[in-house]
This record gives sequence, C-alpha cells and structure tokens, in this order.
Amino acid sequence: MVCIACSMDQLPAGYKADILECDNDHTIDVDKDDMYEFLVVDVRIHANTPGEFSLMGYLCDSNNNKIIWSIDHKNLLKGDNTMQLIFGGKSIRDHLVDGPYFINDLTLMSGSSDTRLDICDYHQRTFTTSAYNYSNFET
Repeated sequence: MVCIACSMDQLPAGYKADILECDNDHTIDVDKDDMYEFLVVDVRIHANTPGEFSLMGYLCDSNNNKIIWSIDHKNLLKGDNTMQLIFGGKSIRDHLVDGPYFINDLTLMSGSSDTRLDICDYHQRTFTTSAYNYSNFET
C-alpha cells in the first residue's frame, strides 16, 4: 500500500495503474457559436487491476500559472483505458493568456472518498496542448 505522505518519485512502477500519456486535446463548442465551452485532454491509463480511479490535473499557462483544475472519476477495466480532463472555457477566457497550455501535477488515484484514495502515479508536467487563443473560449 502506498501512503499519501511518501515522496511521489518513490511510487512503485506498476502499482494499481499507471499514466501512459496524454495523447490528444480538442475543444467542444456545445452551442455551435464558434466559441469553445470546453478544452478536453485525453489521458491514456493502464490499469493493472480493475477498479475505481480518479485522475486530476491542472491546466497552466507558459509561466506555470494555474488556470483551472479538472478531475475525472471512472471504473476502469484491467488494461488500457482513456480518461478525460475537461477544462471550462470561461476560466481559460478569464485568464487572458493564449496557449499552448500545459497539464501539470497530473495525479492518478485508486479508490474513492468512501474507501480511501491511494496515489498510483504522478507526473509534474506531462503535456503541451495545441495553440489556442483565449478569446476563442466562451465568456
């Protein structure tokens, strides 16, 4: 069992699950007005055991200033899975900084708030998004 107090770089490889890579980013324009409501980053996860997992990460600008955080929670099957971090466009717009943006402090946890959350994997800076103009996000 990995305790939350231990150093992130001491996590054993192949614990309950591993972050493989962030492999895609895209926007969602819900109301088709050419303004993006969401920025979505797909994250590939390899689960060594099936179960309940949470993935959390921060969207940051080029100066490492945090814009917004996101979390996804899913029951994963053993093997490769995809989780998504969905960032609200209003927060990106309000930050007034163009991309590309960065995904920082990407943390994968197993369990739930009812059963206990254990950190499985952590990456400090994992992904660079495509270039986006902040003005293209919904106000």
